[in-house]
Amino acid sequence: MKDKFFLFYLLTQRKILVYILLVLFIVPSSSASGEESAQGSSVKLEPVIVTSSRIHSGDQRLPIRSQDTIVLEKDETVSHFSIPSILKEFSLTDVRTRGPYGVQADISLRGAPFEENLVLFEGISLNDPKSGHHNMDLPFTLYDVKRIDITHGPASSAYGSGALGGAINFVPRKPGDKIGFFASSSTGWWDFYSGLASLNVPLGPLKSRASVEWKRSTGFAPETEFDTLTASSFSRVEADDAELDVFMGYLTKKFGAGSFYSSRYPDEEESINTGLFIAKGRMEKGNISVAPSFYFKRLQDKFILDRNRPSFSRSDHTTYLYGGEVNSEIRTSFGNLVLGGLLGKEEVSSTSLGGHSRLKNSAFLEYEGRILNLILNGSFRTDCYSTFGSYYSPSANIAYEVFPAFLGEDYGNHELSVRAGIARSFRAPTFTELYYSSPANRGNSELKPETAWSYEAGLDYATYGINVKGTAFLRNTENIIDWTKESPSSSVWQSENIGEFDIWGLEGSLAFDFQKLLKTPLKKIALRYAYLEGLDKKGITSKYVLEYLKHNLGLNLEYELPFGLTQEFSFSFRKRIGSEKYFLLDSTINKDVKFETGKASFFINFSNIFNTEYTEQGDIKMPGFAAYCGASVEF
Repeated sequence: MKDKFFLFYLLTQRKILVYILLVLFIVPSSSASGEESAQGSSVKLEPVIVTSSRIHSGDQRLPIRSQDTIVLEKDETVSHFSIPSILKEFSLTDVRTRGPYGVQADISLRGAPFEENLVLFEGISLNDPKSGHHNMDLPFTLYDVKRIDITHGPASSAYGSGALGGAINFVPRKPGDKIGFFASSSTGWWDFYSGLASLNVPLGPLKSRASVEWKRSTGFAPETEFDTLTASSFSRVEADDAELDVFMGYLTKKFGAGSFYSSRYPDEEESINTGLFIAKGRMEKGNISVAPSFYFKRLQDKFILDRNRPSFSRSDHTTYLYGGEVNSEIRTSFGNLVLGGLLGKEEVSSTSLGGHSRLKNSAFLEYEGRILNLILNGSFRTDCYSTFGSYYSPSANIAYEVFPAFLGEDYGNHELSVRAGIARSFRAPTFTELYYSSPANRGNSELKPETAWSYEAGLDYATYGINVKGTAFLRNTENIIDWTKESPSSSVWQSENIGEFDIWGLEGSLAFDFQKLLKTPLKKIALRYAYLEGLDKKGITSKYVLEYLKHNLGLNLEYELPFGLTQEFSFSFRKRIGSEKYFLLDSTINKDVKFETGKASFFINFSNIFNTEYTEQGDIKMPGFAAYCGASVEF
C-alpha cells in the first residue's frame, strides 16, 4: 500500500528564568485578575454518560456504568505536559510510562493488561493492530482535547475488540465562532522545551482550527532523550439539520528507548510517525438521526534494538487501520434505539512480522428506556474477522434512582442512584503477538482471541458540591494472552494463551467542591482509590497479566493563595504486584491575568517533590525531582 499524505509545521525558542520573572512580576496585579483566577478551575472530574453507550439522547443524569470525565480548560493544558500525565493525575487509570513526558506509555483499567483497553477518538477506535504499545501514540495535542471520557469496565458491546478493562474516549475541542489565537511555551529540567500555537478561523458555515506543537528534551538519563512534533486541523460545517466534522492529525517522534522492551539491550532507539484522518457526519430529522463516519490511520514504527549496532537488529513496521461506520438512533416514547454497522480492514507490513491483513465487519444494536425510577439498557454486537471468525458481545445494565424521585422533591439537590451490569467482551490478538520474531521475543500464529465476562454493581451520590461513587466488579477472562518464558532463566519471551484469569476489585471516589459549600481558601478536594485482587497463576512467568496495580490511591487539592495565585497538590500512592510501593507528590502554582482582548496564564510546576526512586515498567527508572515553568496567551 502506498504512503499517504499528511502535514507538519515547526516551532522554536525556549528558556526558563524568563517565566519565573514574569510570574513574580505579575503577582501583585489587579483585583480583577484575582477574581478571574478564583473563578478559573483546575482539571475537574464529573460524571458523564458518553463512552459506555452509543445512545446520545438518554437520561444523562442517571449513570448506568462506572465512568468519569476529565474536562480541560485551554490554559490548563499548558502545565500538564502530556495526555498520559493527565490520566495518571486525575483518574484511576494505571499509566505505565517507559520515558518522561509520556513519550511512551501503556494504559490499564481495572487491572487489564495494556492490550485489553480501548482508545477512542470521538467514538472511533485508534487501537493499533500491531501492538498496544502504540495506542497512546496520538496524533493530536493536549490543547485539541476538550474532554476525556473514561469508562471503567467492558465496552465491547458498543465498540468491539479490545475493551475488556475499559475505554478512554478523547472528545476534541470544537472550532469556535470567532477568530482566535492561542500560544503556549514551557521549559524545565533536562533541557526540556515545549511550544504550541493554535489558530481558529470561522468562514461563514465553515469553522476551522489548526494546531502545531513541538517538544524535546535531552533526557534525565542516557537513552531517554526525545524529540516530537504534532500538527492537527479540525474543520466543521454546520447546516440546519446536519453537520460534518473533518479531523486530520500527524505525529512524528524519535526517542531513546533504553531497555524499553528487553533488559538485554539498554541502547534501544525508536522512531514513530502517525497520521490520522476522520470524517464524521450527522443528519437529524424529527426523532431520527444518522451519523456516518470514515476513518484512516497509518503508523510507521522504526525500532533499533542496539543503536550502537544499527544493522544488528532493526525492525520497520507500517500499519493501516481504515473503514467506515454508520450509527443510527431512533427516539420513541418507550425508549431510544441505536443500530448500525462497521466495515474495516487492518494491515501490517513489517521486516520482522511479514505482511498480513484481516477484514472485519460488525453489527450492533442498543436500547435504553426508562420506567418511572428505573433505567434499562441492553446492547448486542457481533464482530466477524476474516481470520478468527465471529464473536458476540452482549451487555445488560440497570440503574435505579433512589431519590429525589423516591423520597420526594423536598430533598432538593440530593441525588442517589444504584446500578448493576453484566457484559461479555473480547480481544483479537495483535499482529505482534501472532507473528513477531526477534532475539528477545517470539510470536505465536496459533493464538485465539481472548473473551471475558464482567459483573459489577455500584452507587452514585451527589449533593451540594459533594460527589461520591463506588463500584465492585469481577472479571473472568478465558484464553488470556500474555508473553511467558519456558523457564525463568530463558532469555526469550513467547506469546501464549495462558488459560483463565479472574480478577475482582473495588473502586471509589469522593470529591468536595468548597466553592459550592462555603467560602474558604480551600477550593477543591478529590480522593480516588482502587483495590485489585487477582487469582495467582502459579508456575507462570508473566510479562504483563500478573503485574496489575494492587493499590492505587490519588489525592488532589486546590486552594487560593494571596495575589490571585492558586496552588494545586497531587499526591499518589501505588503498589504493583511484583514491585515496591512508592509515594509521589507534585505541585503547581498558577496565575491568570485578564486583559481587554484575552488572557495570559503562568505556572511553575514541581514534579516528584520527594525525589522518589521508582519504576512503572520493569527495571526502567523514572525521573526524580524536577521543576518547570511556562506561560500561555489567548486572544
